[in-house]
Amino acid sequence: MTVEPVVQERKRRPWVTLLGVLIALLIGLLLAEGLVRAADALGVVDLSPSLAELPAASQDEIVELSGDTALYISDPTLHHRMAANWSGVFPEEIVQEVGRSEVPIRTNSLGLRSPEVEYAKPAGTTRILVLGDSVAFGWGVRGEDTFASQLASLLAT
Repeated sequence: MTVEPVVQERKRRPWVTLLGVLIALLIGLLLAEGLVRAADALGVVDLSPSLAELPAASQDEIVELSGDTALYISDPTLHHRMAANWSGVFPEEIVQEVGRSEVPIRTNSLGLRSPEVEYAKPAGTTRILVLGDSVAFGWGVRGEDTFASQLASLLAT
């Protein structure tokens, strides 16, 4: 008669596996951060410039870049921003690319491309501010077609 050894299978708990993955991810991110900081210290890359540190553009530079004298204004902190209470239309060559004839642009009193909002948030109101580049702005599309407007409509339902 032979006796076979009993092999017990180790049950690995899911949270232990998840914890291991999270720790490995954290270590990887810390190593990447360390490498980037070392590269900056050695002069391989320069991480010092930021948008806030760039000199504010003059109104002439903004006009030259945007083709419009009023939509963008110089800002010492943000470099430039949209003017408050501005209205106009996108240049014709831009809207023709998306198959439109005329696309209006309007900003509210805060310089945002959205309907007017009170500066002081009313109780029980949730606000989401969308910041970004020309995609967030909705370059070439009507205000109601921007993803921020579509998001607001979806969240309101």
